[in-house]
Amino acid sequence: MYDTLMQMGRWFGYRPRYADLCRLYTSPVLVRWYRHIATATAELREEFDLAFSTGQTPLQFGHRVRTHPDGLLITAANKMRAGTRVRAGFSGTISETVSFEEGQAKSNFDAFEAFFRRLPAQSGKGRQVWDEVDGREIVTLLRQVETSRDSWKANSRALAEYVGNRVAAGRLKTWTVILAGNGRSKVSRLIGPYEVTLTDREPDRHGGDGRITIGRLVSPADEVADLDRTAQERAMQHTIDAWEKKPEPKKDRPKTASGPFIRRQRSHDRGLLIVYPIDAGLPGDLPLMGFAVSFPFDAGAPLLDYAENSVKQLESMFE
Repeated sequence: MYDTLMQMGRWFGYRPRYADLCRLYTSPVLVRWYRHIATATAELREEFDLAFSTGQTPLQFGHRVRTHPDGLLITAANKMRAGTRVRAGFSGTISETVSFEEGQAKSNFDAFEAFFRRLPAQSGKGRQVWDEVDGREIVTLLRQVETSRDSWKANSRALAEYVGNRVAAGRLKTWTVILAGNGRSKVSRLIGPYEVTLTDREPDRHGGDGRITIGRLVSPADEVADLDRTAQERAMQHTIDAWEKKPEPKKDRPKTASGPFIRRQRSHDRGLLIVYPIDAGLPGDLPLMGFAVSFPFDAGAPLLDYAENSVKQLESMFE
């Protein structure tokens, strides 16, 4: 359960001067659950910032926490009371792969290599950017790529279904595709016809089952790469405005734009795909092909399972 795991981990967060003395021994499953909770919490905080900056109240916004695919309970049933499973979508979100399976590395590499060969040819080494990629190409790629069973959000089948639905509805027709090729590792590799330096993300292996996890995949500057300077400045200003409205105490003034405010600047017919070839020390310098999909806000988008206390349910809880 979310609250149980967070209670168990709270001591470590509240004792900063004791960090060098802490030793935490746990199982790979709990590591994945803690990672999921941290991601879901960060996502929820960003959504709160967006709701607050647009003048929404908690009753208007509702409380949403993404449910875990492995069946992790958000909170005890007697505490959720009116909590129910509802559906909410990819609209205005970013999905990034942070869990991988070594057995999928070769087939995924082949799928991405074929994808980049289908795109218009470009010259030069390192980072590559395509600005006018047909949404149908993205659907084809996502249907070919396999994602880990631990990928609770970046599930290639769900993403392919979502993008295909929006393309058919006249949305997400045009994409910017970025091949991140200026990584900090010392390993270079051809991805299709393009020579890139692999990304360094400190992969963590879980026993001998071939599962590999990393922390955050996306570099903050990459998600604004498809926006012009004016849109980037607007996203940054909205982020600062939301920060200034927060009561004290609060964190330091933000130096980069927040994800939801970035995605607000993107039109509903444009998507962003960022591909990170990751150095994971696999044989033959075979990279793990990490990817992130950043979606614009789209009121008509299809939905995913969430757990939510709806507005009416919240009202009933406090009657």
